[in-house]
Amino acid sequence: MRRAIAILALSLSATAGPQQNNSSAIYEASGTARTEARLRQIYAASDWKADPNKPAERAKYYRAILAQHLTQAQEITVRIERGLGRL
Repeated sequence: MRRAIAILALSLSATAGPQQNNSSAIYEASGTARTEARLRQIYAASDWKADPNKPAERAKYYRAILAQHLTQAQEITVRIERGLGRL
C-alpha cells in the first residue's frame, strides 16, 4: 500500500510541475493539491529503513558508515548490505 502511494506521489509530482512553453495557466482542482500534499506527507513520514522506494537515504547512510574507521569484518558486512540493496 505504501509503495503504491509513494509511486502515485512521485507520478503526481512529475506531472504537476509548471509547463515552460505554455502561456496559459493549467487548471488544477483544489482536491488535487490537497491529495498531492497528503501523499508527500505520507512519503516523508515513512521510515527509509523499511521503505524500498527510498534508496537515496539508505545510500547516504551506508556512505556515512563507510567513512568511519571500521574493522575489515565490519566494512565487509556494510559493503555486502549496500550491495544487496544495489546502492
